[in-house]
Amino acid sequence: MSEPTRPPEERDTLEAFGACQLAALAKDWGGVLGADVVGGKPAVLKPGEALPDGKELWPAVVTVLDMESPEGAQLVVVAPYEEAARFFEIPLPDGSPGSIEHSDEALREVFAFLGASTDRAFRKDISSHFRVKGCSSRRVRDLEEIQEVAREADPSVLRLGVSARGGRRLRLWVVLPRAFASSMVEARGRSGKLTRRPPSTVIAAAATGGCILVVDDQILIRRVLRWLLERHGYQVVEASTGAEALNKLSAHKPALVLLDVMMPQMDGFELCRRMRASPEYRALPVIFCTAKDTRQDVIEAIKSGAQDYIIKPFKKELLLEKIARVIAGSSVTEGAAPPPDALTP
Repeated sequence: MSEPTRPPEERDTLEAFGACQLAALAKDWGGVLGADVVGGKPAVLKPGEALPDGKELWPAVVTVLDMESPEGAQLVVVAPYEEAARFFEIPLPDGSPGSIEHSDEALREVFAFLGASTDRAFRKDISSHFRVKGCSSRRVRDLEEIQEVAREADPSVLRLGVSARGGRRLRLWVVLPRAFASSMVEARGRSGKLTRRPPSTVIAAAATGGCILVVDDQILIRRVLRWLLERHGYQVVEASTGAEALNKLSAHKPALVLLDVMMPQMDGFELCRRMRASPEYRALPVIFCTAKDTRQDVIEAIKSGAQDYIIKPFKKELLLEKIARVIAGSSVTEGAAPPPDALTP
């Protein structure tokens, strides 16, 4: 008896989609790493094949992509946690809560690119009717933790792989509901030349440039932000500590500071207060970009003198909008941090 296989049209569609997704990821992650990233050949698993359930894959970084589609489906992308950390040169956690939080935060930022790369893959090879409306990543311990989003008995599974210099490799498993995979086949058969969405006015406005000082002790976060901002016309200066940031303020005269909160020796709140105490930097715009998301954190940020606050992992479009509007001196509306009086208990 021959082994079961996917229908040829489903296999071809998934392989073509995987190739487009790998091309988009190679471009995005290559920009983050500052090195060439190469995608391998996509492989569609046979019916009955499942995600590995042992140390080969778990713990893992699991990214859930919420689709804007007739089915309202979710796609799940799974990558080995330690393999991902080595690929992106992120220090592995040493067991302390702070190190785990830093590693998780850095991986969430790079896996947030899956939203944009998947969106581009759909528009290029499937149909512009499929769009990614949400993307979130988290560290999970084993397969049981993702059964809630991958509970289907026989989903379509696509295995992808990317490699970078130094022999680093990263494997990805993309889990798609069978009904959604069937819709992809139908849409691909109907679609001709795909229509791309026009760039947003905010991104176009951001391309006017200006220097931004990015202050974060995580090198990968700085790389992600540099890659994003330089793509949209900004010059970027980096600092890994508050003291380094103070030195670079006078040397580079930035138009805005993008500031993390959790840093050694001097946290972002203290750095912002020192800037506000200086007549030279009292009016320099500051946007906090941090994983700290409590109400008290937002209150502290505004009291320290920040113009706005965005929580990691962030939507790239919203960050660019906030930056463009704060530099331009206009008010930020969507997602803006409220004034201190509105937050005071």
